[in-house]
Amino acid sequence: MSTPPQPQTGYSRVSSPTPTAAEAQGDIYLSRTRFRHLSALNAQPEIPDLLQQWTSQSVQPPSKAAEPSQQQSKMATNTSSPNSQPAVRTGDLEILELLLTHGWDPTVTATGKSRLDQVLSNPSILRWFLAHGADPNAWCPYAVTSVTEAARSAPLDTLRILVDHGGIVVATDAVAQAVVGDVLRFPGRLEVVRYLLERGAPVDAYRFEGVGSEAVGLMGVWGMETGLQIAVRGGRGEMVRLLVGYGADGMKRGGFGTRGETAGEIAEGVGLREIGMLLKRP
Repeated sequence: MSTPPQPQTGYSRVSSPTPTAAEAQGDIYLSRTRFRHLSALNAQPEIPDLLQQWTSQSVQPPSKAAEPSQQQSKMATNTSSPNSQPAVRTGDLEILELLLTHGWDPTVTATGKSRLDQVLSNPSILRWFLAHGADPNAWCPYAVTSVTEAARSAPLDTLRILVDHGGIVVATDAVAQAVVGDVLRFPGRLEVVRYLLERGAPVDAYRFEGVGSEAVGLMGVWGMETGLQIAVRGGRGEMVRLLVGYGADGMKRGGFGTRGETAGEIAEGVGLREIGMLLKRP
Protein backbone atom coordinates (compact mmCIF):
# COMPACT_ATOMS: atom_id res chain seq x y z
CA MET A 1 0.00 0.00 0.00
CA SER A 2 1.38 3.37 -0.97
CA THR A 3 1.93 5.98 1.71
CA PRO A 4 -0.39 8.97 1.35
CA PRO A 5 1.34 12.33 0.79
CA GLN A 6 2.22 14.11 4.00
CA PRO A 7 1.40 17.76 4.64
CA GLN A 8 4.28 20.20 4.26
CA THR A 9 5.92 20.95 7.60
CA GLY A 10 7.10 24.27 8.94
CA TYR A 11 4.17 25.31 11.14
CA SER A 12 3.93 24.44 14.80
CA ARG A 13 0.19 23.84 14.65
CA VAL A 14 -2.60 23.93 12.07
CA SER A 15 -5.98 24.01 13.71
CA SER A 16 -9.01 22.34 12.18
CA PRO A 17 -11.19 22.74 10.30
CA THR A 18 -9.91 24.86 7.44
CA PRO A 19 -12.36 27.69 6.64
CA THR A 20 -14.09 27.14 3.33
CA ALA A 21 -13.68 29.53 0.42
CA ALA A 22 -17.19 30.85 1.02
CA GLU A 23 -16.53 31.42 4.72
CA ALA A 24 -13.22 33.19 4.10
CA GLN A 25 -14.50 35.52 1.40
CA GLY A 26 -14.79 39.03 2.82
CA ASP A 27 -13.48 38.02 6.26
CA ILE A 28 -9.84 39.00 6.83
CA TYR A 29 -9.39 36.74 9.89
CA LEU A 30 -10.76 33.66 8.13
CA SER A 31 -8.81 34.54 4.97
CA ARG A 32 -5.59 34.56 6.96
CA THR A 33 -6.52 31.28 8.63
CA ARG A 34 -7.40 29.65 5.31
CA PHE A 35 -4.16 30.90 3.77
CA ARG A 36 -2.13 29.51 6.69
CA HIS A 37 -3.84 26.11 6.46
CA LEU A 38 -3.53 25.85 2.68
CA SER A 39 0.13 26.82 2.80
CA ALA A 40 0.82 24.16 5.41
CA LEU A 41 -0.89 21.58 3.20
CA ASN A 42 0.69 22.91 -0.01
CA ALA A 43 -2.82 22.89 -1.43
CA GLN A 44 -2.97 23.70 -5.13
CA PRO A 45 -4.96 25.24 -6.80
CA GLU A 46 -6.76 26.47 -3.68
CA ILE A 47 -4.01 28.98 -2.80
CA PRO A 48 -4.23 30.87 -6.14
CA ASP A 49 -8.02 30.87 -5.83
CA LEU A 50 -7.80 32.40 -2.35
CA LEU A 51 -5.42 35.09 -3.57
CA GLN A 52 -7.79 35.98 -6.40
CA GLN A 53 -10.78 36.25 -4.04
CA TRP A 54 -9.03 38.26 -1.29
CA THR A 55 -11.35 41.22 -0.74
CA SER A 56 -10.04 43.07 2.31
CA GLN A 57 -9.50 46.77 1.65
CA SER A 58 -7.20 47.18 4.64
CA VAL A 59 -4.84 44.25 4.11
CA GLN A 60 -3.68 43.07 0.69
CA PRO A 61 -3.31 39.37 -0.15
CA PRO A 62 0.03 37.75 0.62
CA SER A 63 0.76 37.30 -3.10
CA LYS A 64 1.79 34.33 -5.17
CA ALA A 65 5.24 34.47 -3.63
CA ALA A 66 3.71 32.35 -0.86
CA GLU A 67 2.73 29.42 -3.11
CA PRO A 68 5.19 26.78 -1.87
CA SER A 69 5.30 24.37 -4.81
CA GLN A 70 5.62 27.08 -7.45
CA GLN A 71 7.60 29.86 -5.77
CA GLN A 72 9.76 28.43 -2.98
CA SER A 73 12.85 28.00 -5.16
CA LYS A 74 12.52 31.54 -6.46
CA MET A 75 12.27 32.97 -2.95
CA ALA A 76 15.24 30.91 -1.78
CA THR A 77 17.35 32.67 -4.42
CA ASN A 78 16.18 36.11 -3.33
CA THR A 79 13.72 36.47 -6.20
CA SER A 80 10.13 37.57 -5.85
CA SER A 81 7.25 38.43 -8.09
CA PRO A 82 6.13 42.07 -8.32
CA ASN A 83 2.89 40.73 -6.83
CA SER A 84 4.67 40.43 -3.48
CA GLN A 85 4.86 44.21 -3.16
CA PRO A 86 1.32 44.69 -1.76
CA ALA A 87 2.06 42.27 1.07
CA VAL A 88 5.26 44.13 1.87
CA ARG A 89 3.69 47.56 1.74
CA THR A 90 0.63 46.73 3.81
CA GLY A 91 2.76 44.90 6.34
CA ASP A 92 0.57 42.10 7.61
CA LEU A 93 3.12 40.62 10.03
CA GLU A 94 1.44 37.22 10.10
CA ILE A 95 1.73 36.93 6.33
CA LEU A 96 5.31 38.20 6.32
CA GLU A 97 6.26 35.60 8.92
CA LEU A 98 4.62 32.91 6.78
CA LEU A 99 6.64 34.04 3.77
CA LEU A 100 9.81 33.68 5.83
CA THR A 101 9.02 30.01 6.49
CA HIS A 102 9.15 29.43 2.73
CA GLY A 103 12.61 30.92 2.34
CA TRP A 104 11.58 34.42 1.27
CA ASP A 105 14.33 37.00 1.78
CA PRO A 106 12.79 40.20 3.18
CA THR A 107 15.91 42.28 2.65
CA VAL A 108 16.08 42.65 -1.14
CA THR A 109 13.89 42.67 -4.24
CA ALA A 110 14.35 40.56 -7.36
CA THR A 111 16.75 43.20 -8.72
CA GLY A 112 18.89 43.15 -5.59
CA LYS A 113 17.63 46.49 -4.28
CA SER A 114 16.56 47.11 -0.70
CA ARG A 115 12.86 46.90 0.17
CA LEU A 116 13.07 49.44 2.98
CA ASP A 117 11.94 52.38 0.87
CA GLN A 118 8.58 50.57 0.52
CA VAL A 119 7.89 50.55 4.27
CA LEU A 120 9.08 53.97 5.47
CA SER A 121 5.50 55.02 6.19
CA ASN A 122 5.00 52.21 8.73
CA PRO A 123 7.44 52.34 11.68
CA SER A 124 6.44 48.96 13.13
CA ILE A 125 6.95 47.19 9.81
CA LEU A 126 10.19 49.10 9.25
CA ARG A 127 11.47 47.80 12.59
CA TRP A 128 10.41 44.26 11.58
CA PHE A 129 12.47 44.45 8.39
CA LEU A 130 15.48 45.86 10.23
CA ALA A 131 15.20 43.10 12.85
CA HIS A 132 15.28 40.55 10.03
CA GLY A 133 18.52 41.86 8.58
CA ALA A 134 17.53 44.65 6.19
CA ASP A 135 20.43 47.06 5.70
CA PRO A 136 19.49 50.76 6.07
CA ASN A 137 22.51 51.66 3.92
CA ALA A 138 21.74 49.34 1.01
CA TRP A 139 20.76 50.88 -2.29
CA CYS A 140 17.09 51.27 -3.13
CA PRO A 141 15.85 52.14 -6.63
CA TYR A 142 16.69 55.59 -8.04
CA ALA A 143 20.11 55.87 -6.37
CA VAL A 144 18.92 56.41 -2.81
CA THR A 145 19.36 54.46 0.38
CA SER A 146 16.49 54.11 2.82
CA VAL A 147 18.28 56.79 4.88
CA THR A 148 18.47 59.36 2.09
CA GLU A 149 14.92 58.57 0.95
CA ALA A 150 13.71 59.02 4.52
CA ALA A 151 15.55 62.34 4.60
CA ARG A 152 13.60 63.39 1.52
CA SER A 153 10.10 62.25 2.41
CA ALA A 154 9.66 60.47 5.77
CA PRO A 155 8.97 61.81 9.27
CA LEU A 156 11.98 62.56 11.45
CA ASP A 157 11.09 59.65 13.77
CA THR A 158 11.48 57.26 10.83
CA LEU A 159 14.90 58.67 10.02
CA ARG A 160 15.87 58.24 13.67
CA ILE A 161 14.88 54.55 13.55
CA LEU A 162 17.17 54.00 10.57
CA VAL A 163 20.08 55.85 12.16
CA ASP A 164 19.59 53.95 15.42
CA HIS A 165 19.93 50.73 13.38
CA GLY A 166 23.20 51.77 11.75
CA GLY A 167 22.00 54.12 9.04
CA ILE A 168 24.80 56.39 7.82
CA VAL A 169 24.39 60.11 7.10
CA VAL A 170 28.09 61.08 6.97
CA ALA A 171 29.46 61.36 3.41
CA THR A 172 25.99 61.09 1.86
CA ASP A 173 23.73 63.42 -0.11
CA ALA A 174 21.09 63.26 2.63
CA VAL A 175 20.95 67.05 3.13
CA ALA A 176 20.42 67.73 -0.57
CA GLN A 177 17.73 65.03 -0.71
CA ALA A 178 15.99 66.54 2.33
CA VAL A 179 15.99 69.94 0.64
CA VAL A 180 14.38 68.37 -2.43
CA GLY A 181 11.69 67.11 -0.06
CA ASP A 182 11.26 70.63 1.29
CA VAL A 183 10.80 72.01 -2.22
CA LEU A 184 8.21 69.28 -2.81
CA ARG A 185 6.45 70.38 0.42
CA PHE A 186 7.06 67.27 2.49
CA PRO A 187 6.48 68.47 6.08
CA GLY A 188 9.18 68.70 8.71
CA ARG A 189 12.21 69.04 6.44
CA LEU A 190 13.78 71.86 8.46
CA GLU A 191 13.92 69.57 11.49
CA VAL A 192 15.24 66.73 9.34
CA VAL A 193 18.04 68.87 7.90
CA ARG A 194 18.98 70.14 11.34
CA TYR A 195 19.09 66.54 12.62
CA LEU A 196 21.29 65.47 9.70
CA LEU A 197 23.73 68.33 10.10
CA GLU A 198 24.05 67.74 13.84
CA ARG A 199 25.07 64.16 13.04
CA GLY A 200 27.75 65.04 10.54
CA ALA A 201 25.98 65.03 7.19
CA PRO A 202 27.90 67.30 4.78
CA VAL A 203 26.09 70.57 4.18
CA ASP A 204 27.61 71.14 0.74
CA ALA A 205 27.33 67.67 -0.83
CA TYR A 206 25.79 67.64 -4.29
CA ARG A 207 22.62 65.66 -4.79
CA PHE A 208 23.58 62.15 -5.99
CA GLU A 209 27.21 62.74 -4.98
CA GLY A 210 28.85 59.45 -4.08
CA VAL A 211 26.19 57.14 -5.50
CA GLY A 212 28.50 55.53 -8.04
CA SER A 213 27.98 55.04 -11.75
CA GLU A 214 24.29 55.96 -11.57
CA ALA A 215 25.24 59.51 -10.57
CA VAL A 216 26.38 60.50 -14.06
CA GLY A 217 23.00 59.87 -15.65
CA LEU A 218 21.02 61.29 -12.74
CA MET A 219 23.07 64.47 -12.55
CA GLY A 220 22.57 64.85 -16.29
CA VAL A 221 18.81 64.88 -15.72
CA TRP A 222 18.55 66.79 -12.43
CA GLY A 223 21.73 68.83 -12.48
CA MET A 224 24.57 68.85 -9.99
CA GLU A 225 23.34 71.03 -7.14
CA THR A 226 23.94 71.33 -3.41
CA GLY A 227 21.15 71.61 -0.89
CA LEU A 228 21.65 75.39 -0.80
CA GLN A 229 21.32 75.73 -4.55
CA ILE A 230 18.22 73.52 -4.57
CA ALA A 231 16.67 75.59 -1.77
CA VAL A 232 17.39 78.86 -3.59
CA ARG A 233 16.00 77.58 -6.88
CA GLY A 234 12.88 76.38 -5.05
CA GLY A 235 12.38 79.69 -3.24
CA ARG A 236 12.66 78.10 0.22
CA GLY A 237 13.83 81.05 2.31
CA GLU A 238 13.74 79.35 5.73
CA MET A 239 15.76 76.44 4.40
CA VAL A 240 18.29 78.84 2.89
CA ARG A 241 18.59 80.60 6.25
CA LEU A 242 19.14 77.27 8.05
CA LEU A 243 21.79 76.05 5.61
CA VAL A 244 23.67 79.34 5.64
CA GLY A 245 23.62 79.21 9.43
CA TYR A 246 25.38 75.84 9.26
CA GLY A 247 28.06 77.19 6.95
CA ALA A 248 26.77 76.28 3.49
CA ASP A 249 29.10 77.61 0.79
CA GLY A 250 27.25 80.21 -1.26
CA MET A 251 30.11 80.37 -3.77
CA LYS A 252 30.08 76.68 -4.69
CA ARG A 253 29.00 76.18 -8.27
CA GLY A 254 26.47 73.67 -9.51
CA GLY A 255 23.50 73.18 -11.77
CA PHE A 256 23.70 72.48 -15.48
CA GLY A 257 26.59 73.14 -17.84
CA THR A 258 30.34 73.02 -17.34
CA ARG A 259 30.66 76.21 -15.28
CA GLY A 260 27.50 76.09 -13.21
CA GLU A 261 26.09 78.81 -10.99
CA THR A 262 26.50 79.91 -7.41
CA ALA A 263 23.48 80.09 -5.13
CA GLY A 264 23.55 83.88 -5.42
CA GLU A 265 23.56 83.73 -9.22
CA ILE A 266 20.61 81.35 -9.13
CA ALA A 267 18.68 83.74 -6.87
CA GLU A 268 19.44 86.66 -9.17
CA GLY A 269 18.52 84.68 -12.26
CA VAL A 270 15.07 83.68 -10.97
CA GLY A 271 14.36 87.08 -9.39
CA LEU A 272 14.42 86.04 -5.73
CA ARG A 273 15.81 89.25 -4.26
CA GLU A 274 15.04 88.48 -0.60
CA ILE A 275 16.78 85.13 -0.78
CA GLY A 276 19.70 86.79 -2.53
CA MET A 277 19.98 89.17 0.41
CA LEU A 278 20.13 86.23 2.82
CA LEU A 279 23.13 84.91 0.95
CA LYS A 280 24.95 88.24 1.20
CA ARG A 281 24.59 88.56 4.96
CA PRO A 282 27.78 87.90 6.94
